[in-house]
Amino acid sequence: MKIHNAIPWRGNKLELKNVTASNIAGAMIYTNHTTYTLYSDYTMSGVAGGLYASGSKTASAASPSSFVEMTWNGEGGDTYGF
Repeated sequence: MKIHNAIPWRGNKLELKNVTASNIAGAMIYTNHTTYTLYSDYTMSGVAGGLYASGSKTASAASPSSFVEMTWNGEGGDTYGF
């Protein structure tokens, strides 16, 4: 089973960006998190259970171009990405 790439948290907001799932007997997503976003740049290969498991909450869909990466000023004035 493989699931790769970013699953960033922003406080209470879950975002699934650029996720790759392969060779999974179940579904790619199972969560009861009520507010989360799945960006359309995900890929699935050999995921027998499909995108969502039965009973899972459905994500809001978003274009990868709408993703905004968090940054903040760090020590010495450098900017760090999240």
